[in-house]
Amino acid sequence: MKNSTLEIVESIVEGPGVASLSIYYEKLPSGGPTFDDAEEMAKYFRSKVLDEEYMNTQEQMFGAYFDSFGRLLFTKIISMGTRDECPAPYAPIIRPAIVGDATGVVLVHNHPEGPALPSSQDIKLANAVGHALDLCQIEFADFLIINRENHQSLKELDLLYE
Repeated sequence: MKNSTLEIVESIVEGPGVASLSIYYEKLPSGGPTFDDAEEMAKYFRSKVLDEEYMNTQEQMFGAYFDSFGRLLFTKIISMGTRDECPAPYAPIIRPAIVGDATGVVLVHNHPEGPALPSSQDIKLANAVGHALDLCQIEFADFLIINRENHQSLKELDLLYE
């Protein structure tokens, strides 16, 4: 018997020319993992969540949702994009936090090509989502950019909404 279940949450259509995308989330057993730093979280997402087939070819955005003790409650695919962009509407990021009773959110986004550095679009998204989560009294704990070898934390770069 598995410790987690994979459930279909919803289907969305993202932008022109993008097909319907089934959205899944992984619900973790109570007392899910905690992370001491961005490096541990990046390692977790590289090994557990990011689809190997797409890691080097397609940008993806994931949400990680935490309880008040810093335990990971569940993860959710927010969006899958192309080689160089990943549209991420705000509602699919914020809604699971509210419905899932999360008190903290971390976004994780891969860059299949080039360095794991935030783009101007990443920073704009972080500011908008951070503001919306703040209005809901949910902590926006970090936004990680990862590639196969490295990661970058917007919090560590002091670029995260506060």
